[in-house]
Amino acid sequence: MKLDSELVVGWLVVLALGGLVYLSLQFGQVSFAGTQHYRLTAEFSDAGGLQSGARVEVAGVEIGRVESVTLTDSLTQARATLSIQPDIRLPQDSRAAIKTAGLIGERFIDIEVGPAAETISPGGRIRHTESATDILDTVGQVLFGNLNAPEQTDGAAANDAFDLGLD
Repeated sequence: MKLDSELVVGWLVVLALGGLVYLSLQFGQVSFAGTQHYRLTAEFSDAGGLQSGARVEVAGVEIGRVESVTLTDSLTQARATLSIQPDIRLPQDSRAAIKTAGLIGERFIDIEVGPAAETISPGGRIRHTESATDILDTVGQVLFGNLNAPEQTDGAAANDAFDLGLD
């Protein structure tokens, strides 16, 4: 009787471990033979916090991941190597932009698909790119304007702004 209960517990432990391994692979998006992703590259003047493992999306749907972010040979741009699902073929005139999830969320690559009929070959490059924009810089410019701009010396504009109708 004791042997039977130990055997049942042993099998339950094996099944539980198998389930954990399966879930880990699914959530980790590990690909096996038959689901080989293909690689594309995109070069940006500023990678702005983009990291390996970041999502690659089209219309809000994940189609791949960033494999690596490195400098180009000329040391002037950041090259992102993307791993794209095999059933997704991007048109040659597609545009890749580094975006932020939410106000201060993680960076990801958003691809805007172009209308061209020809697609980018595996190992090819997305030629049209847009670098990351820092949301805090953008908000600061909107709220405070360009602090380096020359001062406005047009007195008439100031008078119009504070016209009290004292005429």
